[in-house]
Amino acid sequence: MAKDVSNSKLTDNVHGDSIDKIENYLKDCDILIDSTPLGMYPHVDDNPIATADMMHEDLVVNDIVYNPNETVLLKEAIKAGAQPVYGIKMLLYQGAESFKIWTGQEPPIDVMENALKETLNIND
Repeated sequence: MAKDVSNSKLTDNVHGDSIDKIENYLKDCDILIDSTPLGMYPHVDDNPIATADMMHEDLVVNDIVYNPNETVLLKEAIKAGAQPVYGIKMLLYQGAESFKIWTGQEPPIDVMENALKETLNIND
């Protein structure tokens, strides 16, 4: 994946390596995006790819898992004082873009978000 992103010419600062070395990279990172299914229901107690002691306060941590809303990784991010980004946002905007493609209309983001939260029992 890192090679594909690098080849896209969108950025030249992409690294791919073993997950065992993630701590070495996190200290210099601005954002961590976990696109694995770790922590997704029913495996909510899976070990996260990173723990609070590996993170820093300026880190943005995005976990694309949306069930549960607050994954073990995001709990670790909160513990570290990092900024969590919940997987429901990925699901919401993926659905919104599909809606736009299929219908040619602007998606009702607020309606879609409320429906998702209700379906997933997420309270703000």
